[in-house]
Amino acid sequence: MLGLRLWKRALVLVAGSAIGWLAGEASASLQLTAIAPLGDDTTTTARAITPDGQFVVGQSGTGTGFVWDAVNGTRTFTGAAHTSTNASGVGYRVVNGNTQLIAHGRESAGWSGEWFSSDGGLTWTSRRDVNVFSSGSLGLPAANSLRGTNTDVYYDVWINIISGAGRNHYTSRGSGDPVTVLRSTATTGAAQGYSLNGVSATGRAVGSRLQSGNPRNLYVDFTNPGTPADRFFPGLDGTIFGTALAISADGMRIFGTSAATGKSGNWPYLVITSSPLGCTDDGRFAVGNNFREVGERAVLWNLTDPDPANWTVKDLTVLFSAQGLMGDFKVLTRATSVGRLPSGELVITGIGINMNDQTRAFVATIPEPATLGLLATGALLMRRRRR
Repeated sequence: MLGLRLWKRALVLVAGSAIGWLAGEASASLQLTAIAPLGDDTTTTARAITPDGQFVVGQSGTGTGFVWDAVNGTRTFTGAAHTSTNASGVGYRVVNGNTQLIAHGRESAGWSGEWFSSDGGLTWTSRRDVNVFSSGSLGLPAANSLRGTNTDVYYDVWINIISGAGRNHYTSRGSGDPVTVLRSTATTGAAQGYSLNGVSATGRAVGSRLQSGNPRNLYVDFTNPGTPADRFFPGLDGTIFGTALAISADGMRIFGTSAATGKSGNWPYLVITSSPLGCTDDGRFAVGNNFREVGERAVLWNLTDPDPANWTVKDLTVLFSAQGLMGDFKVLTRATSVGRLPSGELVITGIGINMNDQTRAFVATIPEPATLGLLATGALLMRRRRR
């Protein structure tokens, strides 16, 4: 089961703190800027912003995609072979050591389009996905349809709408220069229409799928070749009904809305895409599994900070691999229980896969997690047990 938090109450507390903090700040530290429309247009709609807050994309009027930054203002995707009518996602990737700006949205013929700039958004190249679906129309998320990475890979999401229903969903994975695109897609009937509303840097997309006219909380992981599996998860009322609306870059936190037990209307939620399976007696450390883009991984949570915002999670495969201590293990898939030695070290047991693709139990000893960042090779111990 996914870890679930009702964050409405926490949001109210944070908002109250923010108001108090802002009241003590000089007004010069606050800025509000209107994004001007293009040409004779009278309106602009912003759809997405880069992670560093430098570039905004959206729609000017009812039919022109724009990019905006504080230096150059509002402009079209100059030089691109394909005209943007609505830009709904923006991010970065790294190509041959250089940062490239990418935007996603609808191009003038109605297909999914992508725009690329290597000079800070001044000039652009483009590509589009032509004849991907034979009928219907392109459906874009309301915002944030693209996610970049710190490699040459990027992802964007969209659906094919037929008779008002999302019949096919698509996650595109682009890489290389020139770009090579792979797609992850699934099809459903009109009565179980899809929506996709966001995507992580791991290719995990979130949205909903209808059941008897009601949306169900959904995430799907990029799958090519093959068909991605629909994964439904419970909302605040314990049922799977609701809509996932956003996801963090690492794919671990999903935000959305659902009904809440004992409350009227829909409420915002935060879901942690992990399964805690064991904890120390004092509840300060927990272990379990996390479903990442590379599959199931054993993880350790450090819950010692009184502020939940500062809780951390460690992928044990990454941790031991970095120290060269994986031994015969290819991957550690699930941590099931954790204890603590009198000296403070954590002792974790679980299962992994060895180099012969066999399941093997493991016991791992880890120093006090506060010192993990200072580890030298040999500071971790791994013992194998046959299963």
